[in-house]
Amino acid sequence: MQKTSTEQGKSSYALSLKEFKFAFSTTMIYILLSCAISYFLGYNKPVEEITIIWGIPSWVLFGVVIPWVLMVLLTIVYGFFVMEGDEK
Repeated sequence: MQKTSTEQGKSSYALSLKEFKFAFSTTMIYILLSCAISYFLGYNKPVEEITIIWGIPSWVLFGVVIPWVLMVLLTIVYGFFVMEGDEK
């Protein structure tokens, strides 16, 4: 039996809401972690105390680069393996 347009609309809405909640929560976690790590590793420190790794200050590497790469990987995994279309 085929779904009516109302049922399809509810299904699409529920799916969109689920994806929004995932995207919003992961973005907020990313922003909070990135800001906290960057703050604690780099703010109010003398230049002599900041460690340089591969030519990048450690606070940039651990607070910006690594979280960004992890978010890209999480997005790829979510997009390919978790996200569903509404044609089910």
